[in-house]
Amino acid sequence: MDRATVPPRSVTEHLDRVLQSNVFRAAGRSSTLLRFLVEQTLNGHADRLKDYTLGSEALGRGDDFDPRTDPIARVEASRLRSRLELYYATEGAAEPVVITLPKGSYVPLFEVRAPAQNQPSAAGLRHRPGLVTLGVLGLVAIAGAVVVFRQSTPPRPAPAERRLEITTPPTTDPVSLALSPDGEKIVFVASAGGSPRLWLRPLTGPSTSARPLAGTDHASLPFWSSDSKSVGFFADGPVKRIDLETGVVQRLAGASVPSGGTWNHDDVIILANTIDSSLTSVSSDGAVLDQVTVLADGQTSHRGPQFLPDGRHFLYDAVGRPDVRGVHVGDLKRTVSRRLFDADTPAVYVANDLLYVQQGTLLARGFDPVTLELKGPPRR
Repeated sequence: MDRATVPPRSVTEHLDRVLQSNVFRAAGRSSTLLRFLVEQTLNGHADRLKDYTLGSEALGRGDDFDPRTDPIARVEASRLRSRLELYYATEGAAEPVVITLPKGSYVPLFEVRAPAQNQPSAAGLRHRPGLVTLGVLGLVAIAGAVVVFRQSTPPRPAPAERRLEITTPPTTDPVSLALSPDGEKIVFVASAGGSPRLWLRPLTGPSTSARPLAGTDHASLPFWSSDSKSVGFFADGPVKRIDLETGVVQRLAGASVPSGGTWNHDDVIILANTIDSSLTSVSSDGAVLDQVTVLADGQTSHRGPQFLPDGRHFLYDAVGRPDVRGVHVGDLKRTVSRRLFDADTPAVYVANDLLYVQQGTLLARGFDPVTLELKGPPRR
């Protein structure tokens, strides 16, 4: 990125394109907050961008808003950062100007992006109407359930790129989807006919029609149990689970900001409780077990956990300074973690590879789940 000054007119024109995108068009609070932050900064009022101003003015809480008891400013800022990342990785991949919202600040930065070289386009689920394309975070989630077959045959040329498209009901949350561990079902968030909720679509059998799951209103970032019979999800504060056979929904724990969850074969779930927290384990019936990671110096949060095959070790993404951010591996039995490499998204383990996104490209890197060691350089 070039930190050279971007003319205000260029920023304003760019902002209009961002707000008209599929990522932001139906995202009311994120769109309102982004416009407020940009306009206040361009008008020389960046010093006003504090919790109270955002909550009382931009987010409509009024003069009685108390940021000590209402985290809406921090929650919506986190969601805005995620949407900006998704926009610039998909629809905005060719934009010459980039708006970023640094961690720990509400003052946006306006930067000039160097021209991209041979950047692939994102592919995946599409939601009608408007064809909202799945972003790179969802691409990694889809890749996490791919079965990779390795044969002892001579090396062959790299296969041609393949794409899969599943048309689903409309959504404003295209990164909230998960493929079941058995590879037979996909769960995603859509808002047809009401509030956003989970929808379940079989990938095998006589019928592949999607159906909404009752009791999952305002769901996001779903994750599966290891037996593919239950789904965990975040919804308006708590994290919950739904049993697919009975339809019973149960509250598991508090989680003010969705940051991803993972569920092992011993019915232990790992998640983050707040926007700026480490990871905690809970049982599948909601009992709090333990803190499983500790924020290192320079880290602001941990997110996107995924259990490795042994059900004890897990991957997660650390947010923070460049030297301490990126993909880490943790251990349920102790809070000592190890950094593996930097990445723009959490990583997913698939058949001795870690899949992740860096600068808009899906990469794979060899990884031994027993020794927890990397094997070789990244592959596009």
